[in-house]
Amino acid sequence: EIVKIIGSGEIGLLNGNFNDSKFFGPRGTVLNENLLYIADSDNKLIRIANFDTNHVTSLEPSFTSANISFGESDIFYPYDIEIYDKHIYITCPIVGELYKINLATLKLTDAFETKNTVSYPTALYVSENNLHILDSKKTRLFSVEKKATYLNSNQSTKPPSLTLTIQDISPYYSSDIISDTNYFYILDSEFSSISRIKKRSKYSEDFYRTDGARNHNLNGAKSFAKIGSKIYIANTNNHSIDVLDIYTKKLSTLNIHL
Repeated sequence: EIVKIIGSGEIGLLNGNFNDSKFFGPRGTVLNENLLYIADSDNKLIRIANFDTNHVTSLEPSFTSANISFGESDIFYPYDIEIYDKHIYITCPIVGELYKINLATLKLTDAFETKNTVSYPTALYVSENNLHILDSKKTRLFSVEKKATYLNSNQSTKPPSLTLTIQDISPYYSSDIISDTNYFYILDSEFSSISRIKKRSKYSEDFYRTDGARNHNLNGAKSFAKIGSKIYIANTNNHSIDVLDIYTKKLSTLNIHL
């Protein structure tokens, strides 16, 4: 059963109550307590839906990086969004950028000091204290780990440092990533498939693949989420939420009631 709808269903840019607010191409979301952060792609904004007040507002970060050249108020077509290490991370694949916004100061900077670390970042996922970044063009999975470093033998620490590891992947049109204790799951929207990577061995396999025909299994799926042994898939071109059982690999359509 659908319990909450955010937005009027009309394209535009309007803050206000959930029923009246307007978006233009909303994509990734992340929930932080009672606030849902939304990558409002074509409006080039991050929007905030407050579940306590049932109102939508727009995040207004301050731009501090000399590398950002698309206007003082633009986050250029944000695609996915996650919260990690007290920052909002935002992918902007069209311009090959990954940004972060400090939740305390609202300052927006480049996520990495080194330019061109990522080329076409499409998806983000946080698990086990790591931030995972899917780069479709480089066909790589970047993982950022926060590690404590010690100042002396008494084990006193300074602020954690971020280390970056890189792993090659096979899908060329990767649109989303999730994980559990043992595996990464990568959704390939172009080939209507899901790949799986074993975390320890780095072994990659085709986990679920379909012919992509309309009304037959996956068709242009853009995002997914995992709860227990079920993967819930936004099956975009079929206008449905489908459910994949990871043990039987049977796909069914969620029966949604208004």
